[in-house]
Formats: sequence, structure tokens, C-alpha cells
Amino acid sequence: MDKIEEEYRKKYSEFETFTSRLGQLFETILKSGNISYHLVESRTKSIESYCEKINRKQGKYNQPLNQITDICALRILVYYIDDLEKIEKVLRENFLIDEANSYDAKNNMTENEFGYLSSHFVVSLKTNRSKLPEWTAYAGLKAEIQVRTVLQHAWAAISHQLEYKKNYEIPSVLKRKLYRLAGLIELADEEFQEAREKHNAVEIAIKENIALSSSKTLEEINLNTIKNYFSQNPQIENQIDKIAISAEFEINNADFHMNERNGFFSEIIKICKIQGISTIAEFDKVLKKELNGSAQKKLSDLYKIDNTDWTASTEFIVLLLMIMNLNKIEIKNYNNRIWAKSVWKRFIEIADQNE
Repeated sequence: MDKIEEEYRKKYSEFETFTSRLGQLFETILKSGNISYHLVESRTKSIESYCEKINRKQGKYNQPLNQITDICALRILVYYIDDLEKIEKVLRENFLIDEANSYDAKNNMTENEFGYLSSHFVVSLKTNRSKLPEWTAYAGLKAEIQVRTVLQHAWAAISHQLEYKKNYEIPSVLKRKLYRLAGLIELADEEFQEAREKHNAVEIAIKENIALSSSKTLEEINLNTIKNYFSQNPQIENQIDKIAISAEFEINNADFHMNERNGFFSEIIKICKIQGISTIAEFDKVLKKELNGSAQKKLSDLYKIDNTDWTASTEFIVLLLMIMNLNKIEIKNYNNRIWAKSVWKRFIEIADQNE
């Protein structure tokens, strides 16, 4: 065993570098393919774990460095079930798959088994990549890539604490509960995918003004309708930006990540609910009245109380105007203390004036 351990110690840094670079490569491939993922994590089997595995499986490995396929490993967590197929396609396009050592639980578990539906692919570099100077040193090395949804991972992480890996190990008193939990996880994965498909259908319907089973969806204030309102009304956006610039704000939508911009939209929706604005038509009326009224003066006054330059997005400016349209009671209900004290103080003063 000392000789085996020493061999692995000498190769460990090479395996560790391969693992790291493989993780970076895979993230690049996923991003270039516009495939959403929650996490790509990597690990290289520790020296202790490597030796323990060889000891545990006495006689199985006579050339462990070549035979153990999970020395280098990646775990990829995705959001939806159909993302699993996208990942598999990417793997087959970019790597050689060792089919004999790969495993896909969904195709191997019977209906009366429980467990996490996780896929394991043992991969190596294709010839075209392994010939590149930066990859030549890793030609022939293998890695295990585990792919599962976020919910499958949650099931795996929690059930692992129970220490039952095989069906026959489970006390009968626990079997029914574990079957039900496993079923709930699978059902939740399917429901989330259906929810995403419904979300996509609603988004398309709103953009194209297609009638849905409920016309309320097209009229109500929600994230989809308010985003569509701005994308379909560039003249409104231009008016907002011009007013903001005249008040000395710098408008640069590119500086704000979509998650930030969605956050501003969310705050606008919250304020609409406080004010009893429930439809896009009502929002349009309120916004246009504000833009054609004292919007520029309000923004100028607000800008002057802060010593720093304000770089803003269009929806952030709308949020500021919506806040400055609140009265004393409404601003107490809003009460979002993410703002600088000086700015919040000005909001309160304006709210008092709006009484």
C-alpha cells in the first residue's frame, strides 16, 4: 500500500489541475450553449480516500491509477429535468464517454426502488482536444461527471444522512415513508418543469397579445406584464431617460444585471399593490401623469441631497418616481430601508407633502 500511496502522491497535483481545468471548461461550454445551471463543483479524490477505496475493494484494482474512474469528479446541478438531457448531449459532443462505467439511474431503477435519480458519466478528452498543447498532458485521464437537478441533490444530501444506500437495507417501518418522499421529489421536479413551460407560454402570450384562458393575466400587474410594458413602449423609456438625464442622473441600463433590473420591477409592483394599482392600464395612466408633471423637479431635488453620482437604469428611475408618489401612510407600508438615510428622509418629506 505504501507504494500505491506514493504513486498517487506523485500524480496528485496533475489530477488536481485536470479537475480544476475540466470544471472551468465545462462552465465555459455551458455558458456558450446558453444552458442554465445552478452549480458546477469539482473535487479530486484525497489521498486518504483513494487508499481507503483500494483497501475496501481488495483485489479489484491492480492498476488503480488507470482503473479508478472517479479520481477527478465534477457535479453539475441543473434546475429542470429536461436540462439533464441537454447536459448529456453536451457531454457526448465534447467528450468520450466510457459507457461501461457510466450509470443513469432513471434507466436502471425499477418501480419499487427508491433513491436519487442521478446520472454519472465517466469521460475523457476527445482526440481533437487532447492534441491541443494546453490539454496534451491530460490525454487518457478520466473523470466522473455527476448530473442531477437541484431537487435530486436535496434528496441525495438528506437521505445520505440516513445511511441507506440499498433497498434491502431499509427497515420495513421506514420503506413506505421513503418511497413517498422519493415520489414527492420526482413529482416536484416534474411540476417545476411544467411551471416553467407555463411561464414561457404566458411570456409569449403577453408579448404577442395572445388571448389566454384568463384575460386577467394580460391585464394585471406582474413581472411579465410590466417588463413587456417597457419593452413595447420605447417612447416611454426615452421620455423617462431624458427626464432623468435633465435631472443629472446618468442612465446606463447595461451597467445593471437583469436580476437587479427585475428587482427594481419587483419593487415597482410592490408599490403598485400598496397604491391599489392592479392593472397595466392603471399603471400606464399614473406613470404618464407623473412624467408629464413634476417628475424632473422631484428627481433633481432628490439628486441634490446625495453627494455621489447616481448611475441608474430606466426602471430604477420609475421606482424613484413611484416612491415619491406615495403618501404618508403608503410610505410607512412600503418602509423599505435599503436606501441611504438622507434619501429615505427626503422620501418621508415628499410623502408628507403628498398628504
